[in-house]
Parts: sequence; C-alpha cells; structure tokens
Amino acid sequence: MSIFDAMLPMAFFIVLGYVLRKVGLINESVKNFLNKLLFYIALPAMAFRSIASYDFSKAFSLSLVMHNVSILLLTFAIGLFFAYSIKDKKKRGSFHQACYRNNQAYIGLHVSKNVFGELALAKATLVNGFEIPIVNIIAIIGLEIFREDNNTIDITQKIKKTIINVLKNPFLIAIGAGILVSLLDIGILDIIAVDSVFEMSGRIALPMALILIGGSITFKYLRENLFMVTGLSLIRLLVVPVIAYFLGIWVFGLQGLDLSIGVTLLSTPVAISSYVFAREMGADEKLMASFIGLSTILSIATMPLINILFNL
Repeated sequence: MSIFDAMLPMAFFIVLGYVLRKVGLINESVKNFLNKLLFYIALPAMAFRSIASYDFSKAFSLSLVMHNVSILLLTFAIGLFFAYSIKDKKKRGSFHQACYRNNQAYIGLHVSKNVFGELALAKATLVNGFEIPIVNIIAIIGLEIFREDNNTIDITQKIKKTIINVLKNPFLIAIGAGILVSLLDIGILDIIAVDSVFEMSGRIALPMALILIGGSITFKYLRENLFMVTGLSLIRLLVVPVIAYFLGIWVFGLQGLDLSIGVTLLSTPVAISSYVFAREMGADEKLMASFIGLSTILSIATMPLINILFNL
C-alpha cells in the first residue's frame, strides 16, 4: 500500500471523529469508553499478535530502538533549551512536551502496518514498548521543571507512581507476552479460533484510535498562539524526521525497513496523551490541545512528503 493509500483512510477517520464530536455523537463519556476499550483490549490484542506472529530475532532491532530513543532524548534536551525563551511558564511546559512526545502508538502503528506490512508493525510495536516508560518519566521531569506553582509535588514519588503504572500498562504487558510466546515458540496463534479472536480485537484498534484523535481535536485557542504552534508543528513534522533519517544512516547504520520505520515513527504528530499530562501537572492544556490539533492535521500532508523525499 502506498503512503497516500494509508493516509487517506487515516484522514477520513480523523475527520469522522471530529464531525461526530461536533454533532454531539461523541462526548466525554463516549471518549472515555473508546479510550478504555482501546487501551485495555484492542491495542494490547494487536500488539500481542503482531509480535507473537514473528520470530523475535526478526522483529527486534537494537539499532532501531537505540535510534528512536536517542532522537527522543535529543529533542527533549533541545526543547528544554528553547522553552526558556517563552515568558509564560505554563506555556513552557506544553511547548517542551510537544517537542518530543509524538503519536507513535496510534498514527505511527497505523502507517507502519499499512505502508510497510505486518513485520513493520511488529518492529514498530517493539520500539513503542521501549519508549513508553522513558517518555512517561521524562515528561514528568520536564513538566515539573516548568511548574508555575511553588508547592510542587515530590517528583521522586511521582516517578515511582509512574513506573508502577507503566508496569501495569496492558499494552506493555501484551508486548511482554508476545515476546515470550515468540521466544519460546509457543504455537498459541496456530489455533485458528484463538488467532481469530486476537485478529478481530486488534483490527478495530487503529480506526478506533483515529476516531478518538479526531474527537479530541480542538482549534479554539489556536489563533492566540498561531506562530508558536505552527512553527513547532512544522519542526516536529519536517525537521525532526530529516534529522532522524541522516542520524539513522550515519550513526546507527539503519537501512531498508528499519530506517523507514524509524523515520516514520518520528514524523508523527504530537501525542494525545500529552494533553492529559499537561492538565495534570499545571501546564497550559489549551495550548497543548492546539499543538495536538494542528500537528495532526498537518501530518496528513507532511508524512507522505517525508516518505517521498527519502523514498522510504
């Protein structure tokens, strides 16, 4: 499937989610239900099946994981530096988080699967498995640095709590179970009925995730911060993937499918989960929603551009 064939359905489901929210068919309770169904059933089922279906040695690439984690930490550090140029401390936290936290789990997996195939989905899922604990911990550190109030929480306790929550994350548990089944060559998916259950459960994950993204997009406060949001979104969607491409080749020796996956995951828009973190830790959640909304819409055009530019 070409990148355009993958992006058009993505655009459709995002727009569908946005329209459904506008006409009142998606409200907060519906979004909470969809999120729980996605978080606890659909995504874990897809993650387990995608990894368990392949020999782990074929699906896992240490260079690919190191590449994406390194870019994550690099954008965290660079974003931290530039965030201090913003006068409003609440905006600093949202700006900084938008620099490094992107939507690899939803949009990245969608594009990986539909453009590059099932093996790419397994590889991308494993990259996500390694990044999720790291990105959650550094998000707390970054947002804590820019907290506006002086009565800050105990960051050590917050990180401990996050680690516990990460260990209980059903997506990561499913990845671990998939790795175990793959390594031990347990033929659980050889049972047609069992495989069908995981396949059907996982099949709804990506369309549901895209509808949820569309239902969460808001542009209400974009006009107030248009220059900042547009500038950072374009850097996130165009500059970071270019850096990822050349570092992937020159530093990490990536090529072929691994290079395509690494660049694709890092060309995704700002993650929806960033909004939750911003709201809970005193950052500007309205600005965060603007980053998510604009970058998601722009990614429909920029991801094919990156794919064509580097012939991924």
